[in-house]
Amino acid sequence: MTKTRKVNSIRNVVLGLTAQGLYLLLNFICRTILIWKLGRQVLAINGLYSNILSLLSIAELGIGNIFLFSLYKPLAENDTDKVNQIIHYYKKLYNAIALIVLIIGLCVMPFLKYLISSDITISLKNLNLYYIVFLANSVFSYLLVYKRSLINADQKNYIIKICGIIFDTLLYTLQIAFLFWFKSYLVYLITSCVVTLLQNITINIIADHKYPYIKQKPFKPIEQAEKSNIKRNIVNTFFYKIGNVILNNTDAILISTIVSTLVVGYYSNYNMVINALNGLINIIVMAIFASVGNLATENDAKKSLKIFNVMTSTFIYIAMFCSLCLIACFNDFITIWIGAEYLLDIKTVVVIAVTFYINTAVSSISMFRENYGLFKEVKWLMISAAIINIGLSIWFGKLWGMFGILLATIVSKLFTTLSIEPLILYKNVFKVNPAKYYIKQILFFAAYCGLTLLILYLNHFIPAKFIFLLVKVAIIFIAVSGCFVLFFFKTDEFKYLVDMAKEVLFKKKK
Repeated sequence: MTKTRKVNSIRNVVLGLTAQGLYLLLNFICRTILIWKLGRQVLAINGLYSNILSLLSIAELGIGNIFLFSLYKPLAENDTDKVNQIIHYYKKLYNAIALIVLIIGLCVMPFLKYLISSDITISLKNLNLYYIVFLANSVFSYLLVYKRSLINADQKNYIIKICGIIFDTLLYTLQIAFLFWFKSYLVYLITSCVVTLLQNITINIIADHKYPYIKQKPFKPIEQAEKSNIKRNIVNTFFYKIGNVILNNTDAILISTIVSTLVVGYYSNYNMVINALNGLINIIVMAIFASVGNLATENDAKKSLKIFNVMTSTFIYIAMFCSLCLIACFNDFITIWIGAEYLLDIKTVVVIAVTFYINTAVSSISMFRENYGLFKEVKWLMISAAIINIGLSIWFGKLWGMFGILLATIVSKLFTTLSIEPLILYKNVFKVNPAKYYIKQILFFAAYCGLTLLILYLNHFIPAKFIFLLVKVAIIFIAVSGCFVLFFFKTDEFKYLVDMAKEVLFKKKK
């Protein structure tokens, strides 16, 4: 990375971590009060509806990443006319997406009763009302989002994070107050809608001020060749997107229909922690995403491979440390937080943690694939994974319940995206054999499995108390760091990360 990229990336990470830390604290407090005041049935519906609306994001077709990809070059060349043309074209696309999400969402509503098990006693009228507000919030999230993407593409993600700090604080403060005051789930949901809309309007105003040329209509519409290229990428991405959404956003729906809707509520508590970790990781991803996009414009395969190897090693370390902490501490944390009656069995906890490990360890693959525009090359891959996942989830779910549904996701990824995507990236971008990448992933997954077995054995002898959670985290940090130093200390990636850490620390001291 160049010096400018490093500065922007580090600034985005620091502000992102601050925003995410505040978000996690407020979200945790808000969910705790939601459980206390409204109970496990509302918790279950909240988890199920969140999953359904995530599934509806299929209408977005992966346009966001294509949008970023289209903006990198004109922003780097300061071609404001081209940026303006692209912005106004995507404005039309996102308005269409908001309408499509609304229509599809309303079509889904008559089928909600078939997705909710008999252990939920909330009236159908209220269930439909809650769903409509959920849907409205999802539609609002697409309005004006194209200007948010422009800020991200220009590596000014810290602006979005500052807005996030302000509006997350406002949202959760109001929701906590209203839960005590009204004890109403409907008011809780409406508050989220209003704040989402206010945040989008604010970011829109900031973007207009920072990029005043986007307020004007372009002198001429986007060129037909450019439009055709964007449409082609959207079509190619659609197949990948639909597969990805089905693969990663159907578990709660299947659990609700095959196992129990109440269990979805328990699972959503674990998912809250997973989403929190993913949020922290996404800060790193988004902070360097645009930097990788700028790197892609240089067409330097050797340099790109070097940065890719550094990122892969970093994400494997994060995946191993966080996932082992989940296995060691998940059930103890839930017990201390809201009670043992909300626990999932240990084999289900392990499969949740392994899924997190896999998704995080391969983050560099998807980041480079999207930034280098490899949409056509992977369009059928995720569809295959989704079809396998649905079939295995129904089969395994009937055999082993929730554990089987979650296990099916891992198996389907193993035989599709995990094994094939690296081949596509290495062939089209790095032009070298990916054998070293596979060896690295297999080696560290073997170490991860060994440490998992050790943790499961030791957990039997450690009581569920907060102080012991800290001890476990410290031990895991030492163990994982030791593994990486042992295997990596002579590599170029290790030297690069050490030099970068020294540079950051030296600047802070100075």
